[in-house]
Amino acid sequence: VYTAAQESYTNNVLNELDPHRTIFQTVIHRDLVPHHDHDSTKAKFVGKDLRLTLLKHSHDVHQESNQEKKGDINMNDYSDSAANLGTVCTNRILLFDDRIRNFTPQPRNGIHVQPFEEKHVLRHYDNQKNYCLSMIAEWKELTRLCLASAMCMLSSDVCSVLQLSWFRSKEHNRKFPMKLIAKTTKTTLFNEKP
Repeated sequence: VYTAAQESYTNNVLNELDPHRTIFQTVIHRDLVPHHDHDSTKAKFVGKDLRLTLLKHSHDVHQESNQEKKGDINMNDYSDSAANLGTVCTNRILLFDDRIRNFTPQPRNGIHVQPFEEKHVLRHYDNQKNYCLSMIAEWKELTRLCLASAMCMLSSDVCSVLQLSWFRSKEHNRKFPMKLIAKTTKTTLFNEKP
């Protein structure tokens, strides 16, 4: 889980989704990476750098293997770890997000999620035709996301799957055109704003 939510909210959601903490191995929230862009235009770094999930996971596994008390890595002091990461392979990491800018560090790994708006569906409840069309649109989006997940699980490189046009929204194509992405072969940890 990599979220822009604060730790307290993240924990409340995880208590519902994964109360025994057996589903999600790594959790990164706003409080662990305060210098990243979480709605601020003045943040030093833009987007969610997926290599942080590897850094955090490596830290947690190290603690478990040494039977240390599990604690959060200090993401504000990762200069040594970041230098060692260099260009870590992220070909098996998939980021679902409704904010395109969060794909900035690794645009090939993102799939833009259209937010579910219950009010949009319920607004048409009294009109059966419009309600059905709204529900079809929601099911189409859900199918797209599930199919992307399934295909990525079967692929050795999620980026090759996510290049398919059905998985890329218009907004994603506008912000990160495929020609631009294809030329990007090397990324740096914590891409800074231009």
